[in-house]
Amino acid sequence: CILHVFLVSDVRHEYKSALDESTEKVKMQEKALDSAISLVRTDPLTGVKSRHAFVEVEQHFDRLINNKECKNFAVIVCDLNGLKKINDTKGHDAGDTYIQESVKVISDFFPFENIYRFGGDEFIVILEGKDAENRTKLHNAFMDKIDENARSESGPVVSSGISHFREGEDNTFLAIVPFISSL
Repeated sequence: CILHVFLVSDVRHEYKSALDESTEKVKMQEKALDSAISLVRTDPLTGVKSRHAFVEVEQHFDRLINNKECKNFAVIVCDLNGLKKINDTKGHDAGDTYIQESVKVISDFFPFENIYRFGGDEFIVILEGKDAENRTKLHNAFMDKIDENARSESGPVVSSGISHFREGEDNTFLAIVPFISSL
């Protein structure tokens, strides 16, 4: 009987150790997966969200629209002016700096966490809540800064357009900004 108790105790201890080890491995794998997902969702040059993250948010909005749960939101599409010329004349490092400076200007007016790098020099901003309600005021202030940069030739110049969700009219995210699919 005593021998049986020791054997069962040893086996139970071995199983617990193996379970603890497996649990730790799962935690490490989950942490590595979270890290990989974060890398995929983040643009490495600018730190804003990536095109992959944009596709996910587009699907999220499509679900909300489809379920008639969508609230007011707006989309601003930004295209950096002159990047090709900078890359061709000053090199790609200067072009990267221009992209980073442009994101800084964009994020001065719009929430950084809502900016997505859609392509090389295209960025998309999604505004929700009060920002969506104040979209025209925010966009006008942004364009005033861009106009100032263009006049003084002292900062990035960005072309942009704005659109907003129209309940009952827009049945997908891309209906709001259909030209995104051509970028």
